[in-house]
Amino acid sequence: MTTSLLTQPLDVIVEPERGEITFSHLGLQQWWDTIRERLRQEGVEILLGTDATIPYMDQLDNRVSGYFGDRPKKILACATGKPDQGLWLSVLLHEACHFEQYAEQSPAWTNIFMTHPQTQAQVEATDIFFEWVAGTDHDPDLVEQAFQAVLAVETDCERRTTALMERFDFPFNRELYAKQANAYIHAYRWAYRHRQWYPSDRLPYQVASIIDACPPHIVDHWTTAMETAMEEAYADVVTPKSPRP
Repeated sequence: MTTSLLTQPLDVIVEPERGEITFSHLGLQQWWDTIRERLRQEGVEILLGTDATIPYMDQLDNRVSGYFGDRPKKILACATGKPDQGLWLSVLLHEACHFEQYAEQSPAWTNIFMTHPQTQAQVEATDIFFEWVAGTDHDPDLVEQAFQAVLAVETDCERRTTALMERFDFPFNRELYAKQANAYIHAYRWAYRHRQWYPSDRLPYQVASIIDACPPHIVDHWTTAMETAMEEAYADVVTPKSPRP
């Protein structure tokens, strides 16, 4: 099975201090020039990290591959230091599609905001979900709402990402990307079932048996093959915890 997302080599120059990227691929460059201008018009800060991960917002101990957020300030961030060029470029496209959700105020985006039961602050559904995964007890209905909101926003975003790749004829293996995206989306189902997150050294979108079980197009449901592959891949790391709501 091929593991490379890119179908051709690319020359890419990243200038983090300027928030600039130069691509040898014409389609990627045209897209980036357009989205960069839209981001700036919307007052979105562009953060391009040079490491393999980047701090999430101001959380220095929470490092991610990339993110888009519109509160408390608007930021699109991507870590560009991954050895696999195709991986960080796909993250950039994905986060830009979250920006598109925000710009359109699509229901997938607006529905991720919830009132935190303790602080009464407006937070993202992922905050509620991961607090629960980490052991904080929330109302079962609230956890279910957060889980469904996360699934909806990520599934919609991945559909936008694959459509973007096709529209501009980006040099990506779109079927492989869709399979990896399915592995990521539906890992939330596994986390919801077991109340734990997958191990950081065994990412679902890099586990061959899980990728092989995923369809080559974005799906809303967890197929039997995907469920079985994920359960088998992580059977040795499941720990007894409070059951899901």
